[in-house]
Amino acid sequence: MSALLKKEWKNFFVMVLILLIATGIGYGFRSIHVQETNIVLVYVLAMLFISWYTNSFAWSIVASIIGMAVFNFCFTQPIFTLSVYDSNYFLTFFCMIAVALFSAALTLQTKKYAAQVYQERKQVEQEQYRANLLRSISHDLRTPLMGIMGTSEMIMDMSEEQDPRRALA
Repeated sequence: MSALLKKEWKNFFVMVLILLIATGIGYGFRSIHVQETNIVLVYVLAMLFISWYTNSFAWSIVASIIGMAVFNFCFTQPIFTLSVYDSNYFLTFFCMIAVALFSAALTLQTKKYAAQVYQERKQVEQEQYRANLLRSISHDLRTPLMGIMGTSEMIMDMSEEQDPRRALA
């Protein structure tokens, strides 16, 4: 299997797992008589997690649509059908998808920005290492050269112009 296909299967399983967890939490909330409109927030939070883990806007779109369908199937009257008797739920569904997509877009932009900042920091660090290495090499070369130049100037000052050592110095 190619790496891309493995990644897509991983994204699929992450999406299914997070939606199952959200549904389980929703059933837990329903058992303690929490309103369905509050359970929607669990699914919106699930969409945020899906966006974060899958790194793909396409998976966020798919997850928001499937999440809305699962919410409709499990928590709206009539339960275990995709029918809707209360027209107010259409607004809830629309808002659920809109918020999920908006949060997915923001999450993906944040992750891209963080990756860009990381790359820029890495480049700055590499440039600092390079500059430090060049300074170190320059210092290591100048130190013995300064000693050699000082000694040769001293030899030149101490010798006469006809002395062959002066030419060597």
